[in-house]
Amino acid sequence: MRALFITPVVPSQTGNGLAMRAGMWLEALSARFDTDVAGALMFPAHASAPDFTAAHAASTTWLTGQIATGAGIPRFVPELDEASAAALNALIAQAEGVVVFRLYLAGLAEHAAELGIPVIVDLDDLDWVREERLGDMQAAADFRSYADAMLHVASVATTASSLDAAQGDAIHAVPRWSHVPNGVRPPSIMSDKVTPDIDLLFVATLGYAPNAQGAAWFVREVLPLLPDVTVAIIGAGPGPDVTSFAGPRVIVQGDVPDVSSWYARSRAAIVPIHSGSGTRTKIPEAWAHDRPVISTTLGAEGLEIDGAAVLADDPGAFASACARVLSDSQLRTQLVQAGRERLHAAHSIDRAMTSVDAAIDLALTTVGTAPPPSRIPK
Repeated sequence: MRALFITPVVPSQTGNGLAMRAGMWLEALSARFDTDVAGALMFPAHASAPDFTAAHAASTTWLTGQIATGAGIPRFVPELDEASAAALNALIAQAEGVVVFRLYLAGLAEHAAELGIPVIVDLDDLDWVREERLGDMQAAADFRSYADAMLHVASVATTASSLDAAQGDAIHAVPRWSHVPNGVRPPSIMSDKVTPDIDLLFVATLGYAPNAQGAAWFVREVLPLLPDVTVAIIGAGPGPDVTSFAGPRVIVQGDVPDVSSWYARSRAAIVPIHSGSGTRTKIPEAWAHDRPVISTTLGAEGLEIDGAAVLADDPGAFASACARVLSDSQLRTQLVQAGRERLHAAHSIDRAMTSVDAAIDLALTTVGTAPPPSRIPK
């Protein structure tokens, strides 16, 4: 059987959360289908992404065109040129199932819906919630309208958070909604082999507004309350608003080949997020690296923390939480153990792949197609 994966980013096993989630979907699809990848690329690829995609895809097609503009059209909606539209429709016609990654690409699956081919739209998060929290009410309204107009293509819609899936189900008439958590692999560098030389670590896609805002909030409002503490801010696309924070106590580093070495150098991970939506891969990633986590309540949204992170929201409380974790070895041990348990219970790569498989089965059975077995050796 053949599947088509439509994505705005080159899938990868590492890099930012968007590329890693795309990689998770591609890996799961390729275990059961000959999977073609069609990329309407909106974001730069991680260095490892082309090799990863080539290893898992039966074919790759890079679509070209322009970003659609006009009243009511949200960001990143593509308008393909004639050749790319024809190439995409040819790929759709030979697929038994189509997965579209992110709401703004849902329109690219309209031909599949017309042909009666099951379609999964993985929203990952709810774009309109993110925009509302960023204060852009027009963008939020545009994404809501686009969801109203385009989610009809979906046999199944999926999100990284069960909360988002429930909210989506309440307002959009998609046949089925499903929760597909982000999955994290064990680190490539064992943290117990390295002596930490950095106190706190924030790993994030720094070109993404909620992460850039979180970095600014921490450096400007929290770090002054921690006079002897150092922090590393690591991730792709830091703008001048983030790079300007570099100094004696703040390391700012752009895209890195592997974040494991930075976790190994740090004593604790922070998630100082006050906007955005969905779930943050950075928390399960910290758990996988045996690092205690200090997060805002919103930063941990959609994750069942169960004692696996210390939560604090205002600058004073966040600074106190950081100081407590850094000074209390028993607390760090408790947080690391709780993080391991939550990782294995809900966010291991095996758990995530199982959820992807369930969504695939759900989509295929909605049109009466028998799902193929996995080709992963047992």
